[in-house]
Amino acid sequence: MLGNPLPILHRWRVRIAVRSTDPDRARFVFSGGAVRTTIPEARMMADYAVNELGVPAGNVVVEDQSRTTVENIRFTAPYLADSPVIKIASDTFHALRARQILRDESPALADKLARARDYLPGEWGPLHTVLVLFECCRVRRARRRAASASRHEPRPGRPHVGRVITVDRHGGPA
Repeated sequence: MLGNPLPILHRWRVRIAVRSTDPDRARFVFSGGAVRTTIPEARMMADYAVNELGVPAGNVVVEDQSRTTVENIRFTAPYLADSPVIKIASDTFHALRARQILRDESPALADKLARARDYLPGEWGPLHTVLVLFECCRVRRARRRAASASRHEPRPGRPHVGRVITVDRHGGPA
């Protein structure tokens, strides 16, 4: 999702993070600036995690400066360096893309990646089909831009929605 201010999507990502780990043991790094909203996406997600899902506030880190998926990864990397396990919680396709960016940006951190429980069959019903179509269109646009970039000046990137990255502090599965 590109810079989506819909709280329902942020809450979904937080629920993915919480169901993917033990909230009492994991560090939750919420990442995302104020893209198309006045409140940073990371702050919205962190507030929901603490106030609604009971994640201990001491286990939450907020990175609220990033505006793209690449920046999400770059700006959260320092918080992940000492983590034995890293999970990226987002919709299935976006998490896949974010994991690839982490592999490109920091192979050492990527070695610690484990999949989050980002997809439960039937969780979004027909909306999952819409997300699949969206991702197919996004990939197609990216390929066209890449082909065009080889002939023209590169265009600035579009902002992406905030991410949730969970980290297990104790070496066990996050």
